[in-house]
Amino acid sequence: MGYARNRPKLLPNKLRLIRELLGMVRMEVASKLEVTPRRLSNLETGRGEPTMIDVLVYARLAEVPMELIIDDMFSVDSFRRRLLRKQRRRTNTDK
Repeated sequence: MGYARNRPKLLPNKLRLIRELLGMVRMEVASKLEVTPRRLSNLETGRGEPTMIDVLVYARLAEVPMELIIDDMFSVDSFRRRLLRKQRRRTNTDK
């Protein structure tokens, strides 16, 4: 027998945010996940549930721990700030 688990409510927004902040189109991310753009759209809108591998790929793209993406304790705003700080640091080190 299994048990019901709570689905992370903020996950779809965080997945979309990662893609948008990285400046990637759905086709690029879908290719990295090896899914169709339609499936990716479903993941980013909450109509589909990502596998752990999907979340891992997003985490690697964003260079953040999976926990930040999955755990609803981290709001979308705090997640956005963290990603933006990381982008700024990356930009500064590229100069």
